[in-house]
Amino acid sequence: MHRTRDRDEQKAWRDLRAGRTDRAIAHYLANGRLHIADTRGEAIEHAVENWATLTQTHAIEEVLLISDASNKEIARLNARAQHYRAERGELGDLEIDVAGRALRHSPGRSGGDDRPAPTSRVSSASRTESR
Repeated sequence: MHRTRDRDEQKAWRDLRAGRTDRAIAHYLANGRLHIADTRGEAIEHAVENWATLTQTHAIEEVLLISDASNKEIARLNARAQHYRAERGELGDLEIDVAGRALRHSPGRSGGDDRPAPTSRVSSASRTESR
């Protein structure tokens, strides 16, 4: 569980819980955190592009891609995220099939860990709050 320390963000969450969505949306829009797309596919692509951009300046473990979507859509998000990581040379050639999904190997993770990459099976949006 992660709780924001930002007072404005806390207020936006309280507004959402209390049904004052107009106030919460205004907060997110004013802070560049609300993105509108014409289609769900465009929204997915935009979310993954933002995730990929954020992972260039933040540790990959600090940037989340969160979704309420179906398993099929989450698999699509994961595939797009892996595509960006592969383009940046972050994934090796080894693929591991887990429950019908190909996971790419991430060599040279911190601490010499040789397990599949942590983002190979995560969902989708982003968090950039510093701790």
